[in-house]
Amino acid sequence: MGVVTVMLQEAQELLKAIEQGNPEAMEAGYHRFREAVQAAWERYQQGVITVATRGLPRAMYLWVTEELPLQMRDPDRWPDVRRQLTQFIRTVQWVVEPKEET
Repeated sequence: MGVVTVMLQEAQELLKAIEQGNPEAMEAGYHRFREAVQAAWERYQQGVITVATRGLPRAMYLWVTEELPLQMRDPDRWPDVRRQLTQFIRTVQWVVEPKEET
């Protein structure tokens, strides 16, 4: 299974934890998602993953590693986090369109 697939699966799992409002599951889910995003970012930098839209991977990586953890600390922002995470998933699938060498 490729790192992009794992990243998308972990994003879905984090989305479920947010929908349930379970802070412990959200924290664990965030760490798994971040690890998957970091693995995908490393493979992108190595040229193993190519994308249709350059520039977006860096912005998305920074959102996950810098902005998302701060947003998740505030329960009032969880609805926004859900929306942004859903947008992240759709953007990966329909705009970035990553292709991973095997």
